[in-house]
Amino acid sequence: MIARRGIAAAGLLGLSLAACHSMPQPPAHTRRITTEVGGLQRTYLVHTPPGLQQRRPVVIMYHGYGGTAAQAMRQTGLAAKADAAGFIAAFPNGSRPHPGWSAGFWTNRQSWNDGSGRFPSGEANVDDVAFTRAMMEELVSRFGVDPRRVYLVGFSNGSSMALRAAAAMPCRFAAVATVASAGLRVPMPAHLDCPVSLLSVQGDADPLDPLEGGDVTILGKTERDKPSIRTTVSRWAHNLGCDPRPLVTTDARGVRNSTYGHCARGASVRLAVVPAAGHTWPGGTRMLPESLVGKLNAKVSANDRLWEFFDRHRQAAPR
Repeated sequence: MIARRGIAAAGLLGLSLAACHSMPQPPAHTRRITTEVGGLQRTYLVHTPPGLQQRRPVVIMYHGYGGTAAQAMRQTGLAAKADAAGFIAAFPNGSRPHPGWSAGFWTNRQSWNDGSGRFPSGEANVDDVAFTRAMMEELVSRFGVDPRRVYLVGFSNGSSMALRAAAAMPCRFAAVATVASAGLRVPMPAHLDCPVSLLSVQGDADPLDPLEGGDVTILGKTERDKPSIRTTVSRWAHNLGCDPRPLVTTDARGVRNSTYGHCARGASVRLAVVPAAGHTWPGGTRMLPESLVGKLNAKVSANDRLWEFFDRHRQAAPR
């Protein structure tokens, strides 16, 4: 690492330097919620689409390492998709080394304890699974969320957190999605009590979390043996009893989709590889220089793909 705690290879996760120095007020229809979990004050943003419809679905989106909930809203454009499709979007903030200080990329980076032991949240063993549970229960009770339509998505370190939460509480979620992910950073459970569908969106030119994993060097520092998201997807499919070999197709946007068929009880698993895309949110905003994170594929919309996937799934009953 360099510069104070430095920029780790896994730390350049979709955050512009300008976004690190302030936390702007959330847009209209967005509320900031504070709750206490494990002795820590935790916060998240809740964006509700217009209208008073009850029993809406919710998508919970975890930012990348060093990011914030407000930055994730700007990067992904997921709030606008929520308005168009009629779902609630929740953006939690990770924990930071100095809770009393404002979040800052250079001084006080937020992160998720994804089980890898990385970052201050991992070193302090912050219980982000409990935070997710508390947030989800409040969304259901306070915002009228349909408990059978709760979905998780994350970017980079947030992706690993989304996978960890889904694996730890599979009967709470209908589906999970990852974007620019290194995969599940804890051992895969022997089985999931409820089948959680999985969509992984990955760039084929991601310099920080390569599709096949391996060693990553950035700014002179090397992280050895990063996990492969392809391996995580394959193991998830095996856990759900899917066919061992996926059906591979290429769509009109050049996205190479590996879809595992005949999964348990209507579940599905898919890996969508986006051409010429780096460590970015396809169709969103590239928050760091191309020289660090690679290219942004603006022709492919991660939001459209994940919502099309989520909207087909409902939480299944336990086995």
